[in-house]
Amino acid sequence: MNDTKLERNKFSTLMAMLNEYFDSPKISSLTKSYWTILKDYSFDDLLKSCEIIIRTRKYPSFPTVAEIIDQIDGMNKDRMYNQLCDEIENHDTISGNINPCIVNLMGGSDRIRYMKFPEFKRQYYSLYDRVKNEQIAENIKLKIESKIKPKKLEA
Repeated sequence: MNDTKLERNKFSTLMAMLNEYFDSPKISSLTKSYWTILKDYSFDDLLKSCEIIIRTRKYPSFPTVAEIIDQIDGMNKDRMYNQLCDEIENHDTISGNINPCIVNLMGGSDRIRYMKFPEFKRQYYSLYDRVKNEQIAENIKLKIESKIKPKKLEA
């Protein structure tokens, strides 16, 4: 968010909304300190994370900054995972940082579609490291082979 009066007012309204559900006697001082930390996040992400916290949080105390940030991070990971699944499903090609060979090793888009994000991430990065190491080893082998030329036999 931009550090403007409008953005601060929107943020204050959001904090007041949270305060309706999680009563805090120090809401004005919380708003200032929370703004300092959370102002770099988009208002839409903050709003959505607060809505989720209101629906799912079981404790009556006011949510911490860390809880709000964790919720935003979780939404971003879900967004990336859903984008990956849509990309696989709609285009049959994968762009960006996702390696299609690894997706195939994981069972293809049909299997990935039903994986939970933590499992996908664990498997993908595990296979990524393995594939990367195999590619490095293959590149070294090719370089060595290209430098060692067989001697011609003299007749």
